[in-house]
Amino acid sequence: MGTYLGKTVIITNPYSSKSSSYKGALHAHTTNSDGDSTPTVLETTYRDSGYSFISVTDHDFITPDPSVSGILHVNGYEAFTYTDDRHINAWNVSSKYTDYDAQGVLDHIASEGGVSSINHPSRGLWTNEELQGLRDVNTLEIYNYHNIATDSNNEDYWDYLLTKGFRIWGTAVDDLHVTASEVGRGYVVVNADSLGTNDIMSNIKNGNFYASTGATVSVSLSGQTVTATTSSAGTIEFITSGGTISQSTPSATSASYAIVGNEKYVRVNVTRDSDGAKAWAQPIFLDLLEDSGSINNRSNVYNAALEVRGSSDTAQLVIRESSTQTYDNPHILLQDSSGAEVARFYADIETYGNLFIGLNAGKNNTETPSVPASQGVYNTFIGSSSGASNITGRGNTGLGNGALWANTTGTNNTAVGLSALALGTEGWGNVGIGEDALMWTGNASGGDFNASLGTYSLYSNTSGNGNVAIGHLAGGGAHNGEVGVEYNVTGSNNIFIGYQSRPTTSALQNAMAIGYEARVSQNNSLVLGGTGANAVSVGIGTTAPIKTLEVSGDAIFADQSSLGTEKLTNGTFTGSATGWTVGSGWAYSANTVVKNADGTAALSQSSASMATPLVAGETYLLSYTLSNRTAGSVTPSVGGVTLATQISNATHKNTFVATSTADLAFTPSSTARFTIDNISLKKITGGDVIALGNVGIGTAAPGSNLDIISAQTSGDIISIEAQGSQALTGNLTAEKINLMNFNASGRNLRGQEIYMPAVTNSGSGMYFYSGTSVDGGSIIQNTLGGTTYWTGYSIGMPDITQTTGTVVSRGIAIAGGTVNSGTAYAMTTDAAAGNVGIGTDSPDYRLEVNTDTASSYAASFLNDGNNANRYGVRIQTGEDTPSGNNIALQVADGDGTEVGSITFDGTQTYFNTASDVRLKENIVDTALGMDTLMNIKVRDYNMRSDQLKRTVHGVVAQELLGVYPDAVVVPEDTDKMMMVDYSKLTPLIIKSIQQQQDQINMLSGGDVVNLKVKTAEVDKLIVVGDTTFKGTLTVNGKVIFNGAVTANEGLQLDTKGPKPVCDINKRGTLWVTQGGTGIEDITEICIKGADDVYLWKRLY
Repeated sequence: MGTYLGKTVIITNPYSSKSSSYKGALHAHTTNSDGDSTPTVLETTYRDSGYSFISVTDHDFITPDPSVSGILHVNGYEAFTYTDDRHINAWNVSSKYTDYDAQGVLDHIASEGGVSSINHPSRGLWTNEELQGLRDVNTLEIYNYHNIATDSNNEDYWDYLLTKGFRIWGTAVDDLHVTASEVGRGYVVVNADSLGTNDIMSNIKNGNFYASTGATVSVSLSGQTVTATTSSAGTIEFITSGGTISQSTPSATSASYAIVGNEKYVRVNVTRDSDGAKAWAQPIFLDLLEDSGSINNRSNVYNAALEVRGSSDTAQLVIRESSTQTYDNPHILLQDSSGAEVARFYADIETYGNLFIGLNAGKNNTETPSVPASQGVYNTFIGSSSGASNITGRGNTGLGNGALWANTTGTNNTAVGLSALALGTEGWGNVGIGEDALMWTGNASGGDFNASLGTYSLYSNTSGNGNVAIGHLAGGGAHNGEVGVEYNVTGSNNIFIGYQSRPTTSALQNAMAIGYEARVSQNNSLVLGGTGANAVSVGIGTTAPIKTLEVSGDAIFADQSSLGTEKLTNGTFTGSATGWTVGSGWAYSANTVVKNADGTAALSQSSASMATPLVAGETYLLSYTLSNRTAGSVTPSVGGVTLATQISNATHKNTFVATSTADLAFTPSSTARFTIDNISLKKITGGDVIALGNVGIGTAAPGSNLDIISAQTSGDIISIEAQGSQALTGNLTAEKINLMNFNASGRNLRGQEIYMPAVTNSGSGMYFYSGTSVDGGSIIQNTLGGTTYWTGYSIGMPDITQTTGTVVSRGIAIAGGTVNSGTAYAMTTDAAAGNVGIGTDSPDYRLEVNTDTASSYAASFLNDGNNANRYGVRIQTGEDTPSGNNIALQVADGDGTEVGSITFDGTQTYFNTASDVRLKENIVDTALGMDTLMNIKVRDYNMRSDQLKRTVHGVVAQELLGVYPDAVVVPEDTDKMMMVDYSKLTPLIIKSIQQQQDQINMLSGGDVVNLKVKTAEVDKLIVVGDTTFKGTLTVNGKVIFNGAVTANEGLQLDTKGPKPVCDINKRGTLWVTQGGTGIEDITEICIKGADDVYLWKRLY
């Protein structure tokens, strides 16, 4: 505390003594937004650069703690403001918030107890006035390295706000995006007792830190003297109100400033001499106090022109109105800098009961003491233009900008919200709460006693009375002022509850729609819930209805005469939207059953109202579905017949003969709980019978489309007989027919069996008659053994007599036209031999297929599919351990000569081609060999049809054709594919190997050559012809050269004169014996031995 001109000055120093100081980064980005490093790499880099804490501030994203040891992670993010692209940092928050304006973001940070920062204000094009209008701002970036080019005057913002009384702290940051070049450019040093998030953030919020680009600063206060120190010599500046440099000390490590007392703040800047690095201390604030109860000329926070400070609990400001105080001369008038009105406060509650607050609020209200009935009294209008047009309206309350704006004479209306009841002029007793609620309500035609709660609720109502709407857009709100269909305009006494619940026309009366997007389309109706996906189930007496309407308890339907009549017509069901088509018979279906508490039936239909009543003696089929049964049972009764009691959740069908015209009823047990629907009652005697389900004869529960069960011991179970002109050529009778796996779509038998058992062991089980002959049963029973079964053939047919008179015993011939001898039928059999022929009438084999069709095949096998369990043809022959070769497949030429086979000897399978010398002539040695083989190109490729694109090694037919055509199969049809016979390459390979072995034997006399590229290590090397060595030659044995030797590297020859001295210059030299005539005389080589001594070493 200090003094100025004898008055008290309160001096607030943000710096307090703490045990430690911590260097930190407050603005940096990772790959989670627009940075170039991951969170782990970024925080590791800062830690290794001497930082104690960091707040990663990715754009609109709170980066989780990457748990890098040795550095404190503080949650943070950089928020955008959508309307003006301003950036705000939020530190020590748990959730992000992006709003359309800066204040919304600041409010959210403050609500979470976080710390805020206005980022790079120059780049954000903030004005001083905009910044001054903000609240709950903690810090301002006065140095931002990443935006250094556009953020050069940030200190001007700071000094402006400080001069205006703002207590705001300055920070320096990297705003890092590129880790390699932007670390350590701007930072803060925080005084704190511990390295914890709350401790660090609390001291930043209280200003106990300084900002820096490399310099240091420390500030202390003693009385009215401020002392600043720095670790390295530099210029120390003391800056006061308006950014004035009140004192500057160059090249110093310490300086002091004496406070005068009229400064609003004092702060310190340090600029280091050696490199220009800076440090900014936080400001010390000064508050000048006047005498108690007096008026000061400024505020320590808002720099107000007038500040009132009281000394007791009495009123601090009293404004006493004059006797002529009117709307035009209000109690309080607010104006902008140009003198234009911003807002006014006028109240005359004692005389007229009016209160108007806001620009143009109650502006035209009439107050006429001499004509009390015409006065606009007891009105409260708060908000810009609220009640602005009111003249004589009484008892109105408008709260919100534009609320009751157009009302002139309407009374007792309440409007809360922006533009609530804004355009009605004469409404009475309306209540509208929410933006644009009852917007158009109230005119000369009506619009009274309406109530709406919700944004845009009853927005388009104009003259409708007594309507109630609750919910957003309830009653047909229209954000853009649409009036018409689906928007209540003139309808009255309607109720709409729920989001967008509304009518489908504009003038309904006494209509109600309740629920999400519920719609009502007619007068005097109640609709619960929407349609389609928005449909609901309604429960009475239950918390979990399972149907559209479920009533638990007694239910009374006063008039049941029309229940379900829309589905009660003559005919049969077609599945169309109209239900039933006209025809013979009748049908009844319904979808609702009501269960009364006393256990009586809950579905009843008067027979008098049916198109065709039940008739005693007629047969009917009742079908219904029992579901959701959790207890008890249900018993149906109809036509005087009580049917089977049911307890299973399933579709039940009952056939009965009516004894009366009694109605259909379902009687539950006392504890039953269930649902019955899908009810169908059909007459099945007389006329056509069309069944959509199964048909049973002799059974009430058919399990198949046609299920016949008979207990009779004589006569036919099925008898089909045509009469009159439609007579068949014969009849079909059988004792039992069982057709299994009938394919309905193809109308074919694809199953296993046709059974025709009999009681004797003679005759045939089924007959195919030809004329009047019955001899040689067409199909007779297979022999199963014993004497009680039918004997004969699996399929027995009568003899076939050809036109030549030849008889084929019990044969089968499938052919068109006349059956002639020698004709190649589609299929024939030789029953005596057990052979089957296709394309021949005299098969010699179990299966013989003959054809002379060109450009096609005699047989084809197809097992389509791409799975691993598809197989082609299986051939099994011989015993497990045959004594010789068994032939699985024999290939013959046109005259039957064997040319190939696949054989099996019990252990292996062989693929054979005829090669007997008796089949050959002109036998000579081939001229082809290695040269031809070397010209064959071996390729890697994949087949185009292979979806997996697997690599295959092989040759290409077209390439092989020009080199070795014998191995290529060229089709006569050029559209077909060429093929390669890899087996024909075998003789060529054999010949090539023989030639190669001859060359090896000639070159080495049998010795094997082992050569390595660049380095050759051999035990014995014999080289014939010219030899060039371009690498290192190591010889461990005898070397014989029969030709010239050229050594370009690592080999020297010395064949003249006496043996030279072996030294480094002769390293690798081969010495030839004096007078030697050939390389075989070489005996020594100059090498480097032990102890780096060079010496001659004998080679052999």
